[in-house]
Amino acid sequence: MAGICLAAAFATISCGSKKGVEGEAAPAEQVGADSVTAYVDLREMGYAALEPIPMKLVVRNETERTLCFTFPTGQRFDFIVTKVKEPVWAWSEERTFAGAVGRLAVAPGDSVVYEHTWDGRLAGGRLPRLGRYWVKGALMTAPPIQTGTRKFAIVD
Repeated sequence: MAGICLAAAFATISCGSKKGVEGEAAPAEQVGADSVTAYVDLREMGYAALEPIPMKLVVRNETERTLCFTFPTGQRFDFIVTKVKEPVWAWSEERTFAGAVGRLAVAPGDSVVYEHTWDGRLAGGRLPRLGRYWVKGALMTAPPIQTGTRKFAIVD
């Protein structure tokens, strides 16, 4: 079950463009690696096969200004699970997304949080093998803001 939470005091803030040179629209604010902290949070380090695995993607605005995230499609986030560096499951797999551009403003110090509980099945409904897996998250802006990988295990 995918849920979306917008953290604390998220006022409705417009992500309009600023006027650039000669009246052309300029981007509202570029988001660089030093602008945000992004990570995946897992409740545990080990899970039984087919035990639900709650995942949380957290992207925090580390600046003193409002950041505007632009999404090229209706997809806002993704989780990708790998085993031995090969993707074995992605939240976005077999989903379709509207082609409409979307924007989200994040106030200074605030976070945007996306959550999904993975049922533990791999791509195509296959059962996972025991062992180590890694998960990373992505805020699907253009270009995507990706987290580092977080290790977990599927155990007996």
